[in-house]
Amino acid sequence: SRKEFSEIFFTNKVEIASKIKEFKWAYDFIGKYKDRLNSENRNDIVNFCYAIIEFESGNYPASLDLLGKINLHHPLLRFRIRNYTLLNYYELNYLEQAFSLVDSYKHMLAKDKKMETSWKERYNAFLSLYQKILETKYGSKKIDMDFFRNEIESKAVFMKQWLLEKVNEI
Repeated sequence: SRKEFSEIFFTNKVEIASKIKEFKWAYDFIGKYKDRLNSENRNDIVNFCYAIIEFESGNYPASLDLLGKINLHHPLLRFRIRNYTLLNYYELNYLEQAFSLVDSYKHMLAKDKKMETSWKERYNAFLSLYQKILETKYGSKKIDMDFFRNEIESKAVFMKQWLLEKVNEI
């Protein structure tokens, strides 16, 4: 019997390939190996992978649509789905939705008693830096961009590369 792939392994492979713009490789990987995912979560994992590819391709509406089809209670994906949803909201200028999701996401993290502290800190760091970027770009908040860039670089934070790209665009 063929070995089942872990969902983390599978999604990380697609995410890395997408970030370096190896979209054909990512699509081929999904097509070739999706049957090795646990059948119970297969559709959610595959939709999440396609959402990452669409996001990295700049097709934000399609990415958001795919993210919306995923079971949000999936333990592995529920935070990563929200991260990519926030990135899509930013790229599409969906400000109200972005601020609202940041708020509900922070409450969800605060209530989560099972997550390791180090992971929780990384998610909270992402949310606070993301919110600061939103407030700087779309609000009246003025900050020292060099200091902000260093703050991002010095933290253990999810989506660090994206955060740095957005600071450099402001």
